[in-house]
Amino acid sequence: KNMKNEGLTSITITNPIYLKKIKNEIPDINITVSVISEIASVQRAKYFEELGADAFVPDRDINRNLELLKDIKNSTKMNMILMVNEGCLYRCPQRNSHYNFISHWSKKEKDRHLDFMTNYCVNLRGEHPEELLKMQFILPQHLKHYRCITSSFKIVGRTRSTDDILEITKAYLKENYTGNLLNLMSSATLIVREKYGYNLSVNRLDSVFFKKVTTCNKNCTKCKFCTSLTNQLLSS
Repeated sequence: KNMKNEGLTSITITNPIYLKKIKNEIPDINITVSVISEIASVQRAKYFEELGADAFVPDRDINRNLELLKDIKNSTKMNMILMVNEGCLYRCPQRNSHYNFISHWSKKEKDRHLDFMTNYCVNLRGEHPEELLKMQFILPQHLKHYRCITSSFKIVGRTRSTDDILEITKAYLKENYTGNLLNLMSSATLIVREKYGYNLSVNRLDSVFFKKVTTCNKNCTKCKFCTSLTNQLLSS
């Protein structure tokens, strides 16, 4: 309440218990449900809406399931905010452990070392660079396909410099980008870029790519589309 009196107008929440408590005590504050809450269904979205949430960032692993996104959006009055450039693995097995680890990390930046989860992420993409195309990013030029769902998009930049964030923001505002995919991304993709020297030009990630990745059933053991395209990009 003191922070509200100082001008606080909105907060982002993961824990539903805190959400309900805060909304009861400060009804006019705008509450956004974090991507960490993994809203990936109509049911989960409705739970948070009934607790008092005003907006939510859905699980980024459903970014390419446009029909599911539409269903969730049309089933709630909450504003949907899509995260466009997170660089995490698709269905990462370390995700929740990593979130928990980071939330307890109190060392100074200069004293930090790569943790197990980050090393796992970096090394896996060194061995399997096709995982980079499976990340659930939304390219600037593909924002137009999401306009019928939402007009709110979130750029991730906690691991990027201010200059980087400004350049990434410009690309999304222009809805056009032609450089290295990894320069847009956040998280461990920067380490991957520096360690392996990957350069994946988004010029090849056109309408054919978008249609394929938004309609496939994600059974990568049978489909080699991302593997084949990655090999072409790295050899060009």
